[in-house]
Amino acid sequence: TENTIGGTVPSELSRLSELTELVLAGNDLFGTIPAELRNLDLLTKLDLSLNRFVGTIITEIGSMSNLEQLNLCSNDLTGQVPSELSSLQYLRSLNLASNRLLGDVPDAICDLGSSITRGGPVPEMIVDCSVACQCCSQCCEYDSSSTAQCCSA
Repeated sequence: TENTIGGTVPSELSRLSELTELVLAGNDLFGTIPAELRNLDLLTKLDLSLNRFVGTIITEIGSMSNLEQLNLCSNDLTGQVPSELSSLQYLRSLNLASNRLLGDVPDAICDLGSSITRGGPVPEMIVDCSVACQCCSQCCEYDSSSTAQCCSA
């Protein structure tokens, strides 16, 4: 983390089939999040926060069945939160704050936490206040002053 690695995420990372954590936070990575990351079947933590990723949150993340922590905070992601994230049955931390997302967090994602917390939401879910979320633990305004606070979780 925070190595100031620049460029795009190489799709060859998806060949690291035994990888359980991928933390590339606080670098100068840009472009879209590669769909090939879905091949990292054992991944429990994906942290791409504090970079310059653009485009939408790729739906392929929903097929990363062992994912427990997903942090995409402080990028330039757009569009809506994909309902495919509701397939992440072990998810306990989701941070999508400080992006340019719109719309609602799908109810299916809010319902996801019921198996983890016996009826409650995913324990830690953070989005921008511009995104409607009935189950989020925190919302953050989209501006540079709140980035550090919102992305530290």
